[in-house]
Amino acid sequence: MAALGEYFADRQHAPSEAMWIALRAVAETMEEMADGTCPPLVHLSSLDPGVGKTTTVIIFLRALLASKVHEEVAALVCVRRKDQIEAIVSEAGLDPADFAVLTADQELNAVGCGLPAEARVLFTTHSMIEKRCAKSGSFAKASAFLYRGKSRAVRIWDEAILPGQPLTISRDALASLLSPLRGRYPALAGDIEALFTTLKTTEDGTVLLSPRPRRGPWRWSRRSPRGCR
Repeated sequence: MAALGEYFADRQHAPSEAMWIALRAVAETMEEMADGTCPPLVHLSSLDPGVGKTTTVIIFLRALLASKVHEEVAALVCVRRKDQIEAIVSEAGLDPADFAVLTADQELNAVGCGLPAEARVLFTTHSMIEKRCAKSGSFAKASAFLYRGKSRAVRIWDEAILPGQPLTISRDALASLLSPLRGRYPALAGDIEALFTTLKTTEDGTVLLSPRPRRGPWRWSRRSPRGCR
C-alpha cells in the first residue's frame, strides 16, 4: 500500500478516503490468496473505472514477485482484451522470465518467457478462460493455467465477470422433465411441477428464487409468456 501511495502521488492521483479503503480491501484479498487464507469465493470490487484497481494489481504483482516468503506462489491475470495485457506488462515492468502470455495471438504469446507452466505470472483473456474451461469441463481441470502442475493461488479477473452462464428453457420443456425425474427424484420433480404451475400466472419480468440445497438458489427470471430463465 505504501508503494501504491507513492505511485499515485507521482501522478497526482488522490483517491478519497472511501476509495483508499476499497483499494486496501483489494490488496488484502490478493494477499490472502497468496497466503492461502482467502475463502474460495468470488470477491468483487465495484469501484468506478479510473480509481486504481488495475494499478493496485500491478503494484501487488511486483510485491509478490519480490517476496521471499511467496517464491512458490503464482498468479493468473485475466483481462478482456489483448491490448490490456500489453499495457499491464509495460506498466508493471516485470522481468520477462517471471511472466508468460496465453492467448490466440502467437506474436503476443512470445512476450515474456514463453512458458506458461513455468511463469509465476500468467496473463490471459476472458475468452481463453472460457474456451479452455468449456473443453476441460472446469477451471480446475484446465491444465493450461497451472503453475508447475498446481493451481495458481492468486486469480485476478480484470473488468466484468459472470460467475455463470444463463440457461434458458421454455415452460413446456420444463414440464418434459417431470416424467423422467418422477421415479428416481420425486422431490425434485415436485419442485419443478410447482415452478411450472407458478409460471403460468407469473407476470413477464418477474424474478423467482427457487432454493437449491448446498450450492445456493437457482435464479429464475420470467422473460416471456412461454419462457423462464
